[in-house]
Amino acid sequence: MEEKLYQINSLPVKTWNRLKINSTNINIPQCDTFAEPVFKNADFLNEAVSNEVLPALKSGMGDDISRINAANPRAIHTVTIPENTVSDTPLIIEYRYGEGYFSNTLNIRMMPGSNITCIVIYKALSHSDGISSHNINVYAGHNSTLRLHTVQLLDGQMCLHNIGAKLMDNASLLLNQTEFGKCDLYTGACACLEGNNSSFSSDIHYVTDNSVTDMNYISVHTGKNTESNMKSMGVVRNNGKKTYRGTIDFVNGCTGSKGEEYENVLLLDENIVNHSIPLILCGEEDVEGNHGATIGNVDEATLFYMASRGINVDNAKKLFASARLYSALSSVPDEAIRKEIMDFCEEHKNVR
Repeated sequence: MEEKLYQINSLPVKTWNRLKINSTNINIPQCDTFAEPVFKNADFLNEAVSNEVLPALKSGMGDDISRINAANPRAIHTVTIPENTVSDTPLIIEYRYGEGYFSNTLNIRMMPGSNITCIVIYKALSHSDGISSHNINVYAGHNSTLRLHTVQLLDGQMCLHNIGAKLMDNASLLLNQTEFGKCDLYTGACACLEGNNSSFSSDIHYVTDNSVTDMNYISVHTGKNTESNMKSMGVVRNNGKKTYRGTIDFVNGCTGSKGEEYENVLLLDENIVNHSIPLILCGEEDVEGNHGATIGNVDEATLFYMASRGINVDNAKKLFASARLYSALSSVPDEAIRKEIMDFCEEHKNVR
């Protein structure tokens, strides 16, 4: 199948080219099919899911990936959450992938005053080559809140998972990503905080095991008194290659806004590559921005202590990696999905 070279996960402002972290170039074949989503706990949806095309949003991975996923109108599914809807039961949307090159777009339109939790889970029917390319666009009306959890449990497919969001006055998006699949992962999110007092948080958990993880997260502060908090926690091992880009962009006029980003990476082997690029762009004086990172391996003293208690080096490293797994599990608000994650990790010997 013919492939085309695309540039993805570009930093908003470029740094030194010699570092080769400004963006990533990958070859992508034409995605010729799509996965039909399965909806669970959707009783509160008064309007049917449609193929309505909504205005394009700025996304973390870039416009090229958005266009690939929007090329097939049948692959677009738009969910409208009615005004003032409040639900304690998570809306679950499940995508199942087999052999092939899949592209999908999921639009979530939060009408004013709505407040829900949504879990989007990506599952492999079997180990296979191919591509899973997916957009999630969030249109958050004023006074709305969306707690969005994505769970990726694919096996062999290249994953391109792209998120864009536009938030109006007092709207909130809380994004939690659990990326434990056995695959090369390219992902990113961009939240445009256009409304006053809007907020965005992202909490990313990943395992990079003999694979590539390439991420790009951006919060654009336009409205006044907006707030963002971006966190990433992961494990890199066994020839893994990981790049994390995090950008807080304070646009002129976003007075009173705050942004914070933090990364915590556990490196379990020597034959790995780790890149971390925290970035703050400041076009406004009356703002507050912070970033930090903790990157390191398990220290020798700790390994020696555990060895003295009969735990060898390999098992000790698995224990530390498993602690990251349980941290991710605690944030998933559905017991059945938590068990699926545990079963997947056990089957694929993923950090356990």
